[in-house]
Amino acid sequence: MKAGRDVKQKPVTIKSKQRIQIMLVIVTLGFVGLFGRLIWIQLFKGEEYQNMAYENRFQNLTIKARRGVIYDTNGKPLAISISTDSFYATPSEVVKSEKADEIAGQLALYLDMDKEDVLKKITNTDRNFMYVKRKVEKETADAVKALDLPGIYSHEEPERVYPKGTLLANMLGFVGLDNNGLSGIEASYESVLSGKNGTLMVEQDTRSQSIVDAAQKYIAPVDGSSLVLTIDESIQYICERELANMVAERQPDKAGILVMEPKTGRVLAMAEYPTFDPNNYGSYPEESWRNMLISDAYEPGSTFKTVVMSGALEEGVASLNDYYYCGGAIKLKGGTIRCWKLGAHGSQSFLEAVQNSCNPAFITIGQNLGKDLFFKYLNGFGFGQKTGIQLSGESTGILVNQKTCSELDLGSMSIGQSNAVTPIQLLNAFSAICNGGNLMKPQVVREIRDSQGSVLETVEPEVVRQVISPETSRKVLDALETVVSVGTGKTAYIKGYRASS
Repeated sequence: MKAGRDVKQKPVTIKSKQRIQIMLVIVTLGFVGLFGRLIWIQLFKGEEYQNMAYENRFQNLTIKARRGVIYDTNGKPLAISISTDSFYATPSEVVKSEKADEIAGQLALYLDMDKEDVLKKITNTDRNFMYVKRKVEKETADAVKALDLPGIYSHEEPERVYPKGTLLANMLGFVGLDNNGLSGIEASYESVLSGKNGTLMVEQDTRSQSIVDAAQKYIAPVDGSSLVLTIDESIQYICERELANMVAERQPDKAGILVMEPKTGRVLAMAEYPTFDPNNYGSYPEESWRNMLISDAYEPGSTFKTVVMSGALEEGVASLNDYYYCGGAIKLKGGTIRCWKLGAHGSQSFLEAVQNSCNPAFITIGQNLGKDLFFKYLNGFGFGQKTGIQLSGESTGILVNQKTCSELDLGSMSIGQSNAVTPIQLLNAFSAICNGGNLMKPQVVREIRDSQGSVLETVEPEVVRQVISPETSRKVLDALETVVSVGTGKTAYIKGYRASS
């Protein structure tokens, strides 16, 4: 073969051309797919991926919102939030300063902490921020701020304070360490009082480690709305003072006083024993946190005779002209129920039977009313069901089963035994008797206001139903007044004042 001789090239076969075309189609489809994916990410998923990248870039610290104020009906604060300083470290900055040991020593001294514990926290570079101590008292916080320590920062956190101490504690309730309502109205109005939390965002690298001189962003919290209660602080104070005197004298396991405005159902006072200081609730037994006036049920006794009288007068099965005989006891199918008075009351008018709180007379009235009508008014006055008061933990009470109710059951129920009712149920029933026959929904909140004090909502009185007529209401009130003036309730008589309006 001679040098420089041309090499004869082989012609491209049809099969090779097909392979080249297939490769071009595959490459083209690949580029089309990549381009389509790029469009999908940019136009449709761009914001989502941007947010994900942003979240990976920053670590968030929740800044609790300041809870709304709780006022009494006259605008006196019962629960407030104050600002306290919480201190945290950016460990990368502390380490960079090369003064970690010195910083730890100063913080430990001012914050009354162990130096080694502080040093571990402020040099933990696996974290963007580390709390050193939360909710520090103002004087101490100001002193720490004045030190201007590298990598040590503070932010405000709200702390719940109850300036009146134990006043109205069982109804107000308390909040936990994270500023969330755990009991009482603090819990039942959590969504209103809590507000919207803010955020402190600190920049981090791809390994979730802190960056020196990292960017920070602060999103301020939105304060919660405030509540104006129906409670009158002055009336509440008087009730708690008198309750304390009674407890000191009688030594009961528990006791309470409820005051309600009959025409509106607004609760003016709610005093209880035992109670606690919500500023330091952890130092008290859990039993003392309960609001027994809405959660505990008991046999109402002779107070319930008023309900029986109201139903009987409304249905016409009893009148003020009727007479009843008390022989000291009354026999019923299944047993005998005695009168509270030894020696019996003998013959007596309806009014005298009310004044004497005579058991046989009221059992007779209950029998005349009958089981079906008896339960009509038992349910009509709200017993055996929640009143709907704006507080958590309310109970329904316990009633005798209507289907299995015997003659003896009806007799004992007529004098306030066998059934168990809550104090709020009983007071609400009495308010209906006093206000012309309207059962009201009990209220403890009068207004909701925003953080600037503007009224967002006014809670109007709400009639649940008409139970008895105004005429019957007037008759019952007149009869009850004589119980105080000449009957068994004479010790409750106050000279110069009527027991009914």
